[in-house]
Amino acid sequence: MIKPFEEYEKSVREELSKHDPKGMVYDIVENGLIGKKTLYALFPLRKDDLIEELKEILGDDVKDFWETTPISVRKTLDDDVPQEILLCSYDTIIIDSYGISFKPEHGVAKKLRKFDKHFVL
Repeated sequence: MIKPFEEYEKSVREELSKHDPKGMVYDIVENGLIGKKTLYALFPLRKDDLIEELKEILGDDVKDFWETTPISVRKTLDDDVPQEILLCSYDTIIIDSYGISFKPEHGVAKKLRKFDKHFVL
């Protein structure tokens, strides 16, 4: 069972207040929480719904990717907390707390969308 986002967020904030009383990493953690909330929203989607949502988010950025078949979806949990979603064919779309990246079969991953306060799902 996936840990509810609110429970995850509370535990992160408690740890942050213990270990970062001066708020030196506050912005990094805040952006991570924004992204984690987006990841939580995408995580329960079924494969077809996830693909449709990503097509809407990414537009024509990776239109060739959608034409390859088959596409498999892998979702990773760590202690019942969503960590990443991979859409794999020859190339891979990676969704994690920091955004959406595209990694071609032969090449380097490129960030397509950053999850921050300006990102709307």
